[in-house]
Amino acid sequence: MKSNRTKFGTALSAGLVAAWMGFPQAVKAQAAEPVRYALLPGSVMVDQCAVCDHAPLLESTTGSFTLRLIDRTFPNEVYAIEGLVFQTFLGGIPRRSGTGSGTLVLGGDFALTQSMELEVQSDDGIGVRISHLKSATTIAKTVPDFRMQMQQTDGTMIHSLNTDWIAEPQLEAKWRWVSVGATEGVVAWDASLGSASVQRRAPGGASEEWTDVKTAVTSGPVEFIGRFPLTGSGGLYRLRWSSR
Repeated sequence: MKSNRTKFGTALSAGLVAAWMGFPQAVKAQAAEPVRYALLPGSVMVDQCAVCDHAPLLESTTGSFTLRLIDRTFPNEVYAIEGLVFQTFLGGIPRRSGTGSGTLVLGGDFALTQSMELEVQSDDGIGVRISHLKSATTIAKTVPDFRMQMQQTDGTMIHSLNTDWIAEPQLEAKWRWVSVGATEGVVAWDASLGSASVQRRAPGGASEEWTDVKTAVTSGPVEFIGRFPLTGSGGLYRLRWSSR
């Protein structure tokens, strides 16, 4: 199985090495290995009307896209954002669907920064609109989740779209629950994926509020097995690969 966590071999200035080491390895994929990302819960598209008598409409968003490296010229790397598909919901009711593409630039002389642009075509059932979205240049987050905060550059007083999306690589993970008891969970995963930690999110927790739980991990030639205590009432659990 081909992993999408590749080694990063580009020479970087000393000031950037620490930041790059913490950035998602999936983002640092080679050109021949595009990586598919999925939008996480908490992602929203904001429909704004400056002259209307209602607040901006916060539309929860699901979707996915592919990142592919297209240029590497020190100190920047340029990625194509391809095959974007998304669906938004307002109050649980489908609001609009769309597609798009664009670019992501990672780099900077003294700090790891990111900037991006998208062209999206969306259909809200009334009409189809083409919108150009652009982000400011910001410090890149050194965690696996990937933030996409953009504003429409060709909006009008009555219609302007902004995004606040959080995306995460869709790993080719092969893992399975061995058992979930009253006080302990046991999970196993393919040893070729490398080491991982178990994380928990409390019921109703925000999309970024994942915390590590204490896990006892044993390894073999084929799979890792992790045992961890079940805490609190309910909640979600996930595996987070340390090599990402």
